[in-house]
Amino acid sequence: MIVEEYCLVHVCFVILDLIGGEKKMKDIYSIIIIKPDAVKNGNIGEIITEFEQSNLEVNLLLQCCPSTEFFEKFYAEHKGKKFYDNLIDFMKSGSIVIFQVRPRRGFREHEEFISFVRNLVGDTDPKKAYLLSLRGRFGTGIPNNAVHASDSAKAAFRERCLFFELGGHIA
Repeated sequence: MIVEEYCLVHVCFVILDLIGGEKKMKDIYSIIIIKPDAVKNGNIGEIITEFEQSNLEVNLLLQCCPSTEFFEKFYAEHKGKKFYDNLIDFMKSGSIVIFQVRPRRGFREHEEFISFVRNLVGDTDPKKAYLLSLRGRFGTGIPNNAVHASDSAKAAFRERCLFFELGGHIA
């Protein structure tokens, strides 16, 4: 299973390299994860509603409990940082909800859309986040900040590959 997961991730990055990263992507979207703290606190509906009321389309919805190996791949860029182990443990502490958001209208550039979504989500640290942002309302700390949102078009593509397009194998 681990070899198969590695192959899927590798294929995703090869595809990303072949199409030139975010520059040639047709779609404008972001991947959102409702983290275990917000799921446990019953905030799924309110969070999804916030995206929908912000004129975004929610699709590709999945609730699951990914494996440690999956999260190690997902957060590979943070390996070696002091918060890495705590982040992996936290993400494994319960189920998560993953979905894609797309603009209904109004965005021509992927990065402009990513910025809009990240402003809606709020600062990584809920204590610094705007009070009406999702992290300001539902987050309690780091990594318990309720929501993940793709930080770039390239990251959104990578995350969509990991979770949805190539079979994911997130368990």
